[in-house]
Amino acid sequence: MVRTTLTRMAATLALGWTLIAGDALAQDIAGAYAMSGTSLTGAPYSGTTTITRTGETFAIEQNQGGGILEGTGILQGDALAAVFVASGESFVAIYDLQPDGSLVGEWTSFGSPTVGTETLQPLGSSGGGSGK
Repeated sequence: MVRTTLTRMAATLALGWTLIAGDALAQDIAGAYAMSGTSLTGAPYSGTTTITRTGETFAIEQNQGGGILEGTGILQGDALAAVFVASGESFVAIYDLQPDGSLVGEWTSFGSPTVGTETLQPLGSSGGGSGK
């Protein structure tokens, strides 16, 4: 019960932070991305990410070698905040939208003392946002 409440509070705070970060929804970041990053232990990983507009929010699906991670994000100005839940574990990420349409960010899991990194690079001419 306490862990669930704390997880919800962490997700709410992370998503609420973006309300301070900028103006109303400015860009459409929907599309397909090549994903690369470092895990919480520093190990590299790669895969793909698909971002789909779902109204004022975005559905995010990440695929790393067949393992699917689903999340929800909010874009405010040039900041995308996202939460993910998989196998009972909660994750939070914050990305900065770059002029080329890529998203560069950091992420962590609930209770972790370390932070991983992640870059989402638009795939093809129809992938990824419009940039700044």
